[in-house]
Amino acid sequence: MKQCIQIILLLAITIPVAQSVQAQQEESRSQYTRPAWVPDKGFWVTENTKSAPHQTIVYYYLDNNLLIYQETINGKLKTNRDKVKMQLKQRLQQAVTAWDNGHLLPDSIQMAQNAPGNKHILAAAPGSR
Repeated sequence: MKQCIQIILLLAITIPVAQSVQAQQEESRSQYTRPAWVPDKGFWVTENTKSAPHQTIVYYYLDNNLLIYQETINGKLKTNRDKVKMQLKQRLQQAVTAWDNGHLLPDSIQMAQNAPGNKHILAAAPGSR
């Protein structure tokens, strides 16, 4: 009889706790919104080397880790900025679209330096569009 009471008490405590944990998990899933700079397909990787400190190499990959495009940029990218992340996302989308269509990307699209504050942003070279 004592074991039966212990089991009932244990169930009375664990069931509500389990239900509240499940409710919190469902709530947290529904509240998550993906940042705007996260691409739908693929990802990018930036590389800075000690041998060329003022150059950044950006690699663009598909989700299956297939390298589809690589570009070298003069200057350091500030990848912690949302604006740069959005521009990298746009370049990745261009690369994925070009890859899907079987075309190469134009070399005239490159990184440009923005004079105020020495910020680096992605831009298309004049006449490339």
